[in-house]
Amino acid sequence: MYSLTRVNNRPAPEAFLKQLDKIEGLIPHSLWQSANWGRYLNAVKTEASLLVLLRGEEIRAWAIMTWGRPLKGFKYAYLQRGPVFREPADRDTLLKEIYSQEGDYLLIDPGWEEDPDAARPTRWKPLPYGHIPSDTLLLDLKKSEDRLLAEMKKKGRYNIKLAQSRNLTVKQTSDPASLESDDFYKLMKSTSARKSIPLLPRRDFNAKLIALESRIFVIYTENKAIAAGFLTLYDNTGYYYYSGTDTAYSSLMAAYLLQWEMILYAKSRKAEFYDFLGISPAGAGETHYLSSVSSFKKRFGGMRKSFAAPWVYIKKPLKYFLLESFRAIRRPRRR
Repeated sequence: MYSLTRVNNRPAPEAFLKQLDKIEGLIPHSLWQSANWGRYLNAVKTEASLLVLLRGEEIRAWAIMTWGRPLKGFKYAYLQRGPVFREPADRDTLLKEIYSQEGDYLLIDPGWEEDPDAARPTRWKPLPYGHIPSDTLLLDLKKSEDRLLAEMKKKGRYNIKLAQSRNLTVKQTSDPASLESDDFYKLMKSTSARKSIPLLPRRDFNAKLIALESRIFVIYTENKAIAAGFLTLYDNTGYYYYSGTDTAYSSLMAAYLLQWEMILYAKSRKAEFYDFLGISPAGAGETHYLSSVSSFKKRFGGMRKSFAAPWVYIKKPLKYFLLESFRAIRRPRRR
């Protein structure tokens, strides 16, 4: 027989983390369902709940849910790459418990591959995209450096070697107060403005450096920062999280060297995979908003991994419609 426990990080952040530390490592899971992620949520004061499903005294599944309050009187839940579960029956039992929680609607970016039998409530609908892409690209870091290079597209391999011949300097840091962190954020700001995409506050990047096992990489030419990236290590995977570039120096191919340096660092830390965190779905055309960046990432080789498509459970249709209408007016156009 199943039972459920729930711990909220408000007003009990320490109890929330204590429970996460207790279950860490019991079942394979992603970064976004980890104790480290819980520390990050606490650091940026994001409201969250941990739901743990037990059968007897054995933990069978869990989920970290975050709560959003976009407007006064509105509340929704978000589940990212979860829940974590031992068997599909455990997942479906926990999902049903999740559906019964409060909130006007629930957004899910599933942590499992497509499964038409996954438990879904009556008022749900698929979404064209979620907060995180459903498809990603993984490099197998158990392979040698020579093998990784050999399996890249010719252009990717060539551009790495070209960048290596341009006397570029690579620096890295995990210190939020460092000059490299300042240069990283400046490049992120300029890239965000150029591409018309939202930018996280500086405190969020700083919190990820501290709470997660993260590192910033910056490429310089003559002391000028021209490319920067953010790498997070968790379990057996290195996650390429963010990057920014100065397009005035694109001919130096620093973006390729940046990726290669982060790949090598993840490999040196015994990571088995490098996750590019998002490519366009199989069969998507050139108009897909991830088309351009997907072409870049695929030049490094790797294998596609696809999760189930995102979806939303709408508990209060009128409030959901009003909020989505408001967001549609303010939402930047995806390119």
